[in-house]
Amino acid sequence: MSAAEVPRLILCGERVKLRTPQFQDADRSYKWFADPEITRYLPLAGRGKLPMDAIREFIVRVSRSDSPELAVSIEAEGEYIGCGGLRNIDCESAELSIIIGEHRFQGRGIAHEAAMLLLGHAFRTLGLKTVWLIVRGDNQRALKLFERLGFVRNQLLLGAVVVDGEPKDKWKMTLSREAFQGIEHRISPATGR
Repeated sequence: MSAAEVPRLILCGERVKLRTPQFQDADRSYKWFADPEITRYLPLAGRGKLPMDAIREFIVRVSRSDSPELAVSIEAEGEYIGCGGLRNIDCESAELSIIIGEHRFQGRGIAHEAAMLLLGHAFRTLGLKTVWLIVRGDNQRALKLFERLGFVRNQLLLGAVVVDGEPKDKWKMTLSREAFQGIEHRISPATGR
C-alpha cells in the first residue's frame, strides 16, 4: 500500500487534532525521544535515544490499515506536537498512551483533550469495555491527569523498572466505559474540568 492509499484517521477536538502518523513526523519524533526530559518517565528512560530507523519502521507499520494498534500524531495550532494511541487492542480492552513532545505545549490541557478523543474512539467507535495504562509512580503530573479522566489505580507494580540503577514503581490504571460516560459530560475538553 502506498502512502497515498493509507487511510487517515482524523479525530478533532476544540484545540487538538489526532491523525495517522506520517513519514515526515519522524524527525520531530526523533528529537523528542532523544530528549531526557521527554523520556524520563517512559520505558526508554536512562537507555539513550530511540534510533531513527526504529521510528521510521514504527510509522510505516502503524500507518498500514491492518495494523493491530492505533497510533496517532497529535497536532495543536497546526503543529505536530505529540503522539499517542491505543495498543494491545483486543475485543474488550486497549492500552492508552499519550506523549506531548513539544515542551511549550505541556501543561496546557492538550494531553487531556487528546486522551478524551482517544477514549471516545475506544469506547464509542471500537466498543471497548475498558482502557488501561501503565504509569510510573513518581510521575505525579500523569497520575493527576489520568485520575481527572476517571482512571483508577488498581495494581501497584513494585520496582517494575530500573532507571539509572534505581528501582521505580509503576501503577496499572483502568477506566471502564461506564465511568468514562459518567465523566465525559462533566468535563470540558478545553479546560479538563
